[in-house]
Amino acid sequence: MNTDKISYLIEAVESGTFTAAAEKLGVTQSGLNRQISSLEEELKTTLIVRSRKGVRLARGTEKIYARLKAICRQESILREELAEFHGVLCGELVIGAYYSAAVSWLPKVVKEFSLKHPYVSIKIVDGVDRSLIEKLDGGELDCAIIANPPKGYDWYPIIETEYVVWLPPDHQLKDKKDLKPSDLSDLPMVYPRAHEDTDIDNFFVVNKLKPIVKFETKGPSSAYAMVAAGLGISVNNLLQSRSLKGNVLVRSFSPRKKLELGILLPPVESASPAMLAFLALAQKHRLTLADQAGETEP
Repeated sequence: MNTDKISYLIEAVESGTFTAAAEKLGVTQSGLNRQISSLEEELKTTLIVRSRKGVRLARGTEKIYARLKAICRQESILREELAEFHGVLCGELVIGAYYSAAVSWLPKVVKEFSLKHPYVSIKIVDGVDRSLIEKLDGGELDCAIIANPPKGYDWYPIIETEYVVWLPPDHQLKDKKDLKPSDLSDLPMVYPRAHEDTDIDNFFVVNKLKPIVKFETKGPSSAYAMVAAGLGISVNNLLQSRSLKGNVLVRSFSPRKKLELGILLPPVESASPAMLAFLALAQKHRLTLADQAGETEP
């Protein structure tokens, strides 16, 4: 089976249109269509639906599509292993990362990795646990940096941080000692990415709290800005707080409520040489809570 045909199919589905896919691949739309049609003829299966609105997977072909993506990925790993045999590390890494890791810890590690391995290209996909796990399951990611690892994967802790409260500078809790999760009850909350299986969702579940959600946002930056404007308080983690600037008080709980992020990947035996090299470097740069000491006020 020609994996070039499979790569054309993948690009068409992910781009959503033949126009965008052909442009990215540097081929004509008719040539792209011929390659995908040839693959469909070979498999005796209609894989995509073509319409004026674009391209989408044909109903019921999701498992076949996932398998085809896996075939492409395995060929890519083989090429990387052959290159490694000849002393060169090459290929592509697609890394999914929780927002806080993507903006604070990851850039330094990626920079060092790229200097050591200039022939490996890296793509970063940020998101929350649920979406990243789905992409990892679908073969779209080589690994995912998340907070709550599911069963069936290998998980390597790399970042230790803690839950914190974001407060407007004049808030009633600003001078409170021994801050507890229960102190947040009945207070208006600015909630980023509510009910998307984030570490914030997990915080409220574990501490048996039902937040009064006054405002919902799509990301931590907007939540931080709304807290600075005095619209409510918010819960996040210290790592995320390090990347944001503004008139917001960051307070720890007493005792501290720790949170651990790690690299999630399918069984490590199937990882590419580039993935294994990245994992080793990430573990070398493991970040502890002690490394972040002094960045919150009690």
